[in-house]
Amino acid sequence: MIRPVPQMQIDKVEDLSNLNNFISNVKNLWFAVPKEIDSEDRKNSPYAGKRPLTYEELQLFIAIGGRDYDDFMTLSEQVGMQKQIAIDFAMYTHVLEPAFIRMLIVIPDFTQQLQNKVFDADCLKIPCDEEIFVAYALMSKLVDEKDPHIIREDGTTDTWKLCR
Repeated sequence: MIRPVPQMQIDKVEDLSNLNNFISNVKNLWFAVPKEIDSEDRKNSPYAGKRPLTYEELQLFIAIGGRDYDDFMTLSEQVGMQKQIAIDFAMYTHVLEPAFIRMLIVIPDFTQQLQNKVFDADCLKIPCDEEIFVAYALMSKLVDEKDPHIIREDGTTDTWKLCR
C-alpha cells in the first residue's frame, strides 16, 4: 500500500446496518465450494451443498492477490467451483477486493476464524455481528488509491468502496 484511502468509519456494532452491501459480501464469501451434505439440518439450509474455503484454498486466493476477474475464474476452477457459482462468488463477495486479500495476508488466522464463524452463524442462525464489525474495521484501513474503481471519474476517491 502506498496511499491509503480512508473509508467510512463506524464506531459500534449497532452501526453495521449503515454498511449496505459489506455485510452480505462478507457472508456470501464462504459458500461457493461444493461439498457433500453432511446432516439433515444442512440439507434444508440455503447453503446446502456448500462449504467454507479451507486454509489452503484461502492461500490460493492470496496468491492471485485480488488481481482480476479472469485470474479469479482460473483459480475457481482449481478449487472445484461450478462456473455460475464462481461468477456469483466474484460479483457478490469481497474475493476480488484488494483490501480483503490484504486482510488475508496480514491476519490469516483471524480471517480463517471469521470464515468459520460466519459459515456457522448463517447455517445455525446465530449472530456474528462483532466479527463482521472487526472485519470492516480492518479492511477499511487496507484500501489503497491504486485499487480498482477507487478513483471516481471526477478524480475524487470513493470512501464507500467496501460497501458497494
